[in-house]
Amino acid sequence: MNALLKYVGWLALAVTAISPLLYFTDRMTDSTLRVTLLVAMVAWFAVAVIRDRQISD
Repeated sequence: MNALLKYVGWLALAVTAISPLLYFTDRMTDSTLRVTLLVAMVAWFAVAVIRDRQISD
């Protein structure tokens, strides 16, 4: 479970970094960028909170 959370966290962080690059090269629309960043942000924070709770226990 911890390995899966780590993978999802890194994937969400990568999507957060790559999405603006795709937008600036006109490969992604404004609305797609906003949705992508929102989903990636929520996923990253959710994974961070879940992993933190696992470490604390």
